[in-house]
Amino acid sequence: MRFSETLAYLKGDINWLTGIELSFMDSQPKNQYNDTRIPKYCIHYQNYAIYSQLNYDLTESLALNGSLRMDVNSLFSPNFSPRLGFSWQAMKDLRFFGSWGTSFLTPSPYLMYETWNMPSDLIYSRPNLNLKPQYLMTSELGFNLEPFKNNTLKVSGFYTHGTDIIRVVDNAFTGRPNYNANLATLTTQGFQISDKQTLAFGFSTDTSYMFTTGEQDSQKLDQLVGMTNAPEHMIKSNLLYNFDKFTARFTGRWFDKIRSHESNSEYKGGTIHGATIFDANLHYVLPLKSAEWSVDLGVTNLLDTKYYVFDVTDGFSGGLPHMPQETRRLYFTVGLSY
Repeated sequence: MRFSETLAYLKGDINWLTGIELSFMDSQPKNQYNDTRIPKYCIHYQNYAIYSQLNYDLTESLALNGSLRMDVNSLFSPNFSPRLGFSWQAMKDLRFFGSWGTSFLTPSPYLMYETWNMPSDLIYSRPNLNLKPQYLMTSELGFNLEPFKNNTLKVSGFYTHGTDIIRVVDNAFTGRPNYNANLATLTTQGFQISDKQTLAFGFSTDTSYMFTTGEQDSQKLDQLVGMTNAPEHMIKSNLLYNFDKFTARFTGRWFDKIRSHESNSEYKGGTIHGATIFDANLHYVLPLKSAEWSVDLGVTNLLDTKYYVFDVTDGFSGGLPHMPQETRRLYFTVGLSY
């Protein structure tokens, strides 16, 4: 169960908002096994958060913003997440922007309770109830340029640094079970170039290219290895059509050079070619006096193209895929806001 409430204040050059968020989790296994060696874990925790954000127009061309969020979780120590940013309209058609902030991600029950009613995993891994949140620092700097009518160009660079990243401690050669621990760091950096064009008759397009590279601790923690399971190159393009209350979107994504994990028994840390994926979405909005209905109908991976080639021929794997894939997925969503 989750409850949130936000208050906003706007006067002159000041835009301030603050709010609270309460979350409650209560879960237990549906199937109870009779094996007494398997602990029967039931998951109970609460999270209480308060946040505040202030946007201030220092001058007509320079705007500053800052925010702070505090989370108190029943399983962890309190966490504070600050963020600072700016937006500077240097010229009529040129705007610079930047931001810096921190965030954290609490470990999921899947990572904490490895043997949660899973007899087949009993001898391979064990829970670690002392896992801490994973922390991330992010920063971005870039500019927006309007070189032509109905056209916007955006260029930005980014850098992230993560600590207490959860990795598997591999004890396969010692005879002891594996377990998860906060024992890794990672860094990523890159840049993004995007262009948005407004066309005639309700059509518009936007295309972006993103380059990402990075390093993380290897499993033995004695060297750094390349970033895994994320594309080095990605091109994404959207074609939109707006008509009255309808918005239709067609998206194409191409990505390549995805590095496998160093423990992958087939690719052994090498890079893998990606794929080209197409998505489609139809969005409808019906505004009322004090409310708004929305309906979404869409499909992901329209042509059912696999993300990664994972034909496995080695005998060690038992024929299981080593890399994830996304098959075609249809979805229908109805929303109400008031």
